[in-house]
This record gives sequence, C-alpha cells and structure tokens, in this order.
Amino acid sequence: MENKVTEKKEIYPSAAQGFGVIGIMLLLIIPLTPVKFLLDMLGNSEFSSFVYYVALTGTTFLIINRKRKRINGINDKVFNLKVDNLKTVILLAVITLTLGIGFIAPVLNIIPMSEWWVKILEKLY
Repeated sequence: MENKVTEKKEIYPSAAQGFGVIGIMLLLIIPLTPVKFLLDMLGNSEFSSFVYYVALTGTTFLIINRKRKRINGINDKVFNLKVDNLKTVILLAVITLTLGIGFIAPVLNIIPMSEWWVKILEKLY
C-alpha cells in the first residue's frame, strides 16, 4: 500500500488570518477619521460617511490584495469565487434572514433606550 502525501498549498488569507484583516481595518480607522471630520465640517454628513467607508474598505482591500498576490504568487486579477456546495450557501442565507427578522429585530425592540439615543438614531435616518 502506497502512502501518498499531498502537498497542500497555503492560501492567503486563511480563516485565522481574517482576524488580521479586521486588525488592519481597525488600524486604518485612526488616520482616516480626521478626513471624515473635515468632510463633515465642509458639508453633507452622508457624503463624508460614504467617502470614509469607501476609503476604509478600499485601502484595506488594496493592502490585503497586494499581500495575497505576493504570498500566493498570483499576478492575475481573477478571484476564485466558485461555490462548491450551493445547498450550504442557501442554508446560510435562510438562517441569516430568519435570525435577522425573527430573533434579532424583536430583541432589539424590547431593549429600552434613553431619549438621547432615540434622537441620535432619528438624526441618522
């Protein structure tokens, strides 16, 4: 009986390295927050929030994509977004919607909020 050892190629980012991606995003909040405050002073709050989130997620994506290309040796711009098991994706979507509609929303509605928070939330929407 022959013992075959398959060489497993490491893919970046792995599930554990995903926490590092979150850390990069949290560190990017520090230099990008003054940009949001400057745009808030100049005008529309919604526009400044949009620019802030696009800059935050875009910069994080650029950093991670550059590191992914260096580690994996991939020079093309193609991402493998192939779904192996469609049943799992459908199950996760149904569970997410069910939790959001049937559990999380009612629990959030029974938590008491002060008038100060209600005013802040109304100002956001």
